[in-house]
Amino acid sequence: MNIAIFAGALNEHQDGVTRVLHRHIRYYKRMGYRMHFFTPSYNEGNKLENVTKIGSIPFPLYSDYKLSLPLRRKITRAMEKLSPDLVFIHSPCTLGLTATKAAEELNIPVVAEYHTHFPTYLSYYKISFLERFVWQYMRYLYSKCELVFVPSKSVEKNLNENGILNTVFIPHGVDNDVFNPNFFNAEFKSKLGVEGKKIVLFVGRIVKEKNIDVLVQAVELLAKREDFVLVVAGGGPYLKYYQAKTRNAIFLGHLNTKELAQVYASSDIFVFPSVTETFGNVILEAMASGLPPIVANSFGASELISNFENGILATPNSAEDLARAIELLLDDDTLRRKIAQNAYEFALSYSWENILNIYNNYLLNSQKKATLNLVNTPIEQNSVAVKEHSY
Repeated sequence: MNIAIFAGALNEHQDGVTRVLHRHIRYYKRMGYRMHFFTPSYNEGNKLENVTKIGSIPFPLYSDYKLSLPLRRKITRAMEKLSPDLVFIHSPCTLGLTATKAAEELNIPVVAEYHTHFPTYLSYYKISFLERFVWQYMRYLYSKCELVFVPSKSVEKNLNENGILNTVFIPHGVDNDVFNPNFFNAEFKSKLGVEGKKIVLFVGRIVKEKNIDVLVQAVELLAKREDFVLVVAGGGPYLKYYQAKTRNAIFLGHLNTKELAQVYASSDIFVFPSVTETFGNVILEAMASGLPPIVANSFGASELISNFENGILATPNSAEDLARAIELLLDDDTLRRKIAQNAYEFALSYSWENILNIYNNYLLNSQKKATLNLVNTPIEQNSVAVKEHSY
């Protein structure tokens, strides 16, 4: 199969989206598929072949991301030469829209993966008045796709309720050979100067919609305790802001995968207050590393958690409840170890290989333009093929 892949960024370690995308890419290579990439953001160090860089401008809300120019003629001409069997879009912005229009002109089937739930971001940037227009745009964009892969049932339900019906629920996976407790480093705490303390870990981009303000407030509520430290792994436009604002915290900045695996395995508690996730890849990575997760009970991320079994669900946007959950695991080592063990065993069942095989079946069917009558069918029917598989 010959696939044209459109992505807002192709730098593997930039964020959770690019890590998932590169996991797909490695699978397609192994399957012998030909791929051509279209993106506004690519570092040559990633060593991908057949990359077409698209002109862009800085994305208004994120200086680290780029917004593609709508170069439809250039993309159409490139796709005419490539003659792909399938277009796979990973960007809902101008790049994805241009790709769907070019594919429509050339009669090439399009599928999409839904990575980012933009309607939930708007309130963080005080532009909630745009929500109606964002949904209108998304309905138009995804109506051009045969299938939209969604990694959580709650987000799929929200899309269906807003008129995006051609969805298929397939969760993400985790590489258990990359993230696991064996990467524990006995010297990690001493290097940070926090021997004898427990590490409460947050991993993610340092941006407003990750609800880091709630995490900072929770740490403040526990300020009298001297037996833990907050460690933050990740970069982003608000890194310096939160460094200046947060006490009892160590900011590690952006880490590569090997460094991140060691940080996970050498920490004690994972905390993730975001209420905007479509899935929450970092939660599964933490679980695979043997960490008990505390997660906001909202949207896709909470679907990974059975409360007090393999994690703890905290009230969304509540610093008080988040602080209570952190304190509970700091004080109860037996509960913390039990949840950590259950989380680890749960993550073992989320095999990327099995999940990518399911994706591949849908791609092959879409290539043949046999979409299994998924468009405009109820949520339960859309998900049935996935429910039959064990993760």
